[in-house]
Amino acid sequence: MTTMNTARLDLESARSTFAVLECLELQAIAYNAGRMAADPKMRAWLRGEGREPSSRNLVSIYAAVRARKQAGGGRCLVEVSEARDDDLIAALPAARAAVADLSARLKKVGATV
Repeated sequence: MTTMNTARLDLESARSTFAVLECLELQAIAYNAGRMAADPKMRAWLRGEGREPSSRNLVSIYAAVRARKQAGGGRCLVEVSEARDDDLIAALPAARAAVADLSARLKKVGATV
């Protein structure tokens, strides 16, 4: 296989991994929004009343944010399509780790994956 074909496969793999990551992020955000809406203490805190609840049981998307930042060459990307191909390929291991992390977290809380 030529270097160009390998690079193309790596880029396709990176794009598909980041697409899966984006879906999992959206699922985690929706889950978190539902949890916050269902928790009266959280709703009160969001209105500026009282202290932040200590047991929020929300799904962290930190790993996804870290992967997006790596793909952006140090700046957090909103749209992965803005990433340079080389940065996107370099961020592939972080994206795969973020997919595994988010999948595990969503399964743990019973959200469908």
